[in-house]
Amino acid sequence: MWRTILILVLFQLIRSGESGQRVRALVARRGQFPYHAAIYSPATGDRFAGALFSPKHILTAATPFADLKGDLEVYLGAYVLANKKEKDRINLKITVENNIIVHEEYDHRWPLVDNIAIITLDEEVEYTDRIQPILLPPLDEEFIEVVGAPVHVSGWGARYKRESLSKALNFYNTTIFNYNICRKLYPIWERNICINATSKGLYCVGGWGSPVAADEENGQKLVGISIEPDSCAHGTAIPNTRVVSYLHWIELHTGIKPRRLSTPVVNSMPITTTTEEPSEPSALEPTERPPPVIDVGDQTTEPFDFVTLQHEDANADDSEEP
Repeated sequence: MWRTILILVLFQLIRSGESGQRVRALVARRGQFPYHAAIYSPATGDRFAGALFSPKHILTAATPFADLKGDLEVYLGAYVLANKKEKDRINLKITVENNIIVHEEYDHRWPLVDNIAIITLDEEVEYTDRIQPILLPPLDEEFIEVVGAPVHVSGWGARYKRESLSKALNFYNTTIFNYNICRKLYPIWERNICINATSKGLYCVGGWGSPVAADEENGQKLVGISIEPDSCAHGTAIPNTRVVSYLHWIELHTGIKPRRLSTPVVNSMPITTTTEEPSEPSALEPTERPPPVIDVGDQTTEPFDFVTLQHEDANADDSEEP
């Protein structure tokens, strides 16, 4: 675990921008991200996140559970995290040993590789306006790169750097970052996807497992899973676990078959294959388990104009109900 923390801290130093840079986030509306799950360890006081993708399953990062044992609390439909009596909120208890499946190839020494886990709830939850599953990406989207396409990330991190954690659920808007450029910054492989950390509207994630989501015609789909601890997003890019690369693994452990792409992906761009030599690997690349090298070409795209979503004031009292 300490090796994992040191590697992630080093990644933070690589991408760090100006000291004291302001890190902005927007406040979500109640029910805006009904798939967002909060996970809490009473034993350590740590908080994680995940994405509900079926009545019984949550997708999250593997790192928090590498050395963790015992009871966990899972909150679905939460908005003000400290208020366990919120309308339509469900508070569940699970255990690491009985309810969590960590990817078999995950190794805490290389936290960017196979950093994914599934939480299986004891019983199916009933959907409400504030508890809904997110779509997994279509199977035949596996070789589609959405470089420059808008995504959003949700969590209870601080709205500004060095500020206390937020009472209400936050989110921020950004875009998918170029893979080849990101690979020069981090020891990633094709099962990672990077998001832009230089645009306005950045955030502090507040825990591993925060969902990286994109909009499509059928709703929101889960593009990535955050694999960093509570840290403020600033600098160049942030690597995440690329969900589409794990659809068969998810099917193996849940029985949920991947869906097929029936409509065009919003703002998608096909990967451009080239015969050029692949980019030089990062100096941080592990020597015992080098990630495979792929080349998606030098894709560029015009920046997107973000639409600022309407949102509530974060300074509501913890007991506030809609």
